[in-house]
This record gives sequence, structure tokens and C-alpha cells, in this order.
Amino acid sequence: LGNGGLGRLAACFLDSIATLGLPGDGVGLNYHDGLFRQTFVDHKQKEEPNPWITKQSWLTKTDCHFEVPFGDFTLTSTMYDIDVPGYKNGSNRLHLFDVDTVDEGIIQDGIDFDKTDIKRNLTLFLYPDDSDENGHLLRIYQQYFMVSNAAQLILKEAEERGCDLYRLHEHVAIQINDTHPTMVIPE
Repeated sequence: LGNGGLGRLAACFLDSIATLGLPGDGVGLNYHDGLFRQTFVDHKQKEEPNPWITKQSWLTKTDCHFEVPFGDFTLTSTMYDIDVPGYKNGSNRLHLFDVDTVDEGIIQDGIDFDKTDIKRNLTLFLYPDDSDENGHLLRIYQQYFMVSNAAQLILKEAEERGCDLYRLHEHVAIQINDTHPTMVIPE
């Protein structure tokens, strides 16, 4: 589990275990506009959305969905997969969770958007501005959404394999590759 720079490190880990032929999948969020694209206008940095999802994307939409409850609303996730082939060996997957209600149309000048509209902004940007209370809360929503989906996916796959959930530790290991996914421990 990871995002941002440590998420990239987790991707390297995922590639390595695929190369070694070890089973293991990665989990993250499907950020529509990544971090941001940096341009310079009048010798000053200007942030702009950096959309990376195209019609030729490597993302494969799955029929896997989970309900993630928040205090006064619930979001339904959609899981997308990216195959991660190992060098001369097997393949693992990176599972990226998204919400169908995300709306890139709410992005205003640069990368500004209404941070309180969680249903429409949850997976817009990696590391949204958290210099205010609404930014802090949005990051918490993102973190919880990611780990709740990850935990639900782990339990679903364990049950499908017939694992005794009381002995889950014998079947599953979770590599927490960032500070944000540590929320999976209490989840």
C-alpha cells in the first residue's frame, strides 16, 4: 500500500516480486490528474492538472466494487487493474480504486477545487493542498478510502480461496509502504 514517492517505491517492490515469481498485488488510488504539471509564467511556477488517463490507458476496469462508509455518506469504489509483468517471469497486478462520482470539471484556476465536495474530488489529485482544515480532511478521506478498499479486497480474496479468516495471518502479509496506509492497521 502506498502513494506518492513511496508509492513509486512500492511499484518497484511490486515489479521485483513479479520478477522473482512471488505472488503479490499493489493497492493505491486512481488519481485522475496525478500530482500536477509544473509550468512557468512570468518566471513563477504555475500548477496545472496533469491528466494521465487516456483512451489508450493501461487501466483495465474490473467489476469489483466496495462500499466505503463515511459519517454521513457512503462511496462505492470501482477497482481498476494494471498488469505488472516481471522480467522473464510472472505477472502481478496494481489495483487502483476510484469513485465514479469524481468530477474533473470542478477544477478551477490551476489546481484549485472545492475540497469539501468529497464525492466529486476524492481521486482528483495526489497530495491535494492540505494547508487548511479542508485539505487535512480530504487527505484523511483519501487515506481511509484506500485502506478500506484494500482490507475489503484482502478479505474477499481470502474468502474466495476458502481461508479461515481467524488464521488470516497465515495467508496474507501487508507491506505498508507509506505513512498514510498505516490506517489499515486499525481498519
